Amino acid sequence: MIRTYEMGLVALGVLLLVGCDEGKQPDKDSAKGSVTNLPKTPEEVKEAVAKAKQTAASASAAILAASGSPSCTQAFVELEQMIKVAESIPGARTSAKVPDKAVFLKICGEAPPAVQKCVVMSYAMQHAAECKAAEEKMDPALKKKLKAMMKDAMAKGK
Repeated sequence: MIRTYEMGLVALGVLLLVGCDEGKQPDKDSAKGSVTNLPKTPEEVKEAVAKAKQTAASASAAILAASGSPSCTQAFVELEQMIKVAESIPGARTSAKVPDKAVFLKICGEAPPAVQKCVVMSYAMQHAAECKAAEEKMDPALKKKLKAMMKDAMAKGK
């Protein structure tokens, strides 16, 4: 179970780094040069990979520890840890930011229970249709607040 979370965190971290705009081709300049923290020697690569694995293992443990917590708390922990993993990957060009915890919990807490469950990424990935239906029924003003709050957290690579 922990290994699955670690692999999922690394995959989600990669998505945060590169974005996932379906059908959109990257522009020529976005793939050039701007990465400066890549490891250069085999030893640096090993060290960077070990650090990323350690971060993923730590994140996985934090997420598992949050299991069974209220949905909004669990969602915050998942998001926070996912961003930490993304930042630990060598060459990370992410501009994702962890939302303010108090604001996150307040806005998430205003959502209906069905939506709160869907803010937990591990739940949303397994219940996509159910979550889409719950989001469609959500109050538009609250939906707008929730999306605005998540905007910085899901920022694409720089």
